[in-house]
Amino acid sequence: LWNTSKQADIQMLEGVQRTFTAKIEGVRHLNYWRRLEALGLMSLQRRRERYIIVHMWKVLHGRCSNDVNIKFSATSRRGHRAVVAIPVKTCSGHNQTLYDSSFAVMG
Repeated sequence: LWNTSKQADIQMLEGVQRTFTAKIEGVRHLNYWRRLEALGLMSLQRRRERYIIVHMWKVLHGRCSNDVNIKFSATSRRGHRAVVAIPVKTCSGHNQTLYDSSFAVMG
């Protein structure tokens, strides 16, 4: 799943959905958030956040593979905590950038 961390990319994608929903007959007169509500949709940002939560639950409960080696620790007060391994600092700048914008870090 592509999960950008750049605010400009997020706003551009939201703009596409905003423009498309504005062309739907019957909801044109509503503002963007009311259009989403009327159409039973969520914002793209909210969908990405929801996907991350569902995916982390699946990893925690063994429903999907743990490719990025996320470790979980449980506390009685705060529930489960996900710990993502820090990459080796000898990797290239390009690989570090890919890691920093990956699901493991952004999630």
